[in-house]
Amino acid sequence: VVPLERLDAIAEETMAASCRIAVDSGAVVVGVSAISVPVKEPIDTPLPEREREVEEVQEMARSLASEYGVEYRSVVARTRSPGRLVVDAAVEYGAQLIMVGSPYKRRLARSQHEEFFGQTVDFILRKAPCRVIVTHFPAEVAGESASV
Repeated sequence: VVPLERLDAIAEETMAASCRIAVDSGAVVVGVSAISVPVKEPIDTPLPEREREVEEVQEMARSLASEYGVEYRSVVARTRSPGRLVVDAAVEYGAQLIMVGSPYKRRLARSQHEEFFGQTVDFILRKAPCRVIVTHFPAEVAGESASV
């Protein structure tokens, strides 16, 4: 399972690494993109910019999986909790691994762990039903990317 937020270097690197692992193990890659809806908004609130970002990153993931000859499945959903969506996808697909790309980003956090990884990655690490690999990207690579 690979959380995919937006089309950037982090998504491409994480997806490529996941495809290499899938080739070696004969696994399916499941790309998960959350359309996060704030609690104060109805869950079906139109978010055209976010929907476009998700469409772009999912297309890149499908294309990359095809290049590697790996089966790809897409999970896109509106949610209040992106971490929960990733964990639920891992459970649904019986995942053996969640591969997360985590960019450097200054964060307000409740703990040092959350400050380093962000709320979504922290949630995944705490609740994952399988192994989790987190690739932390330095600021130069991450640019202005948001956290996964």
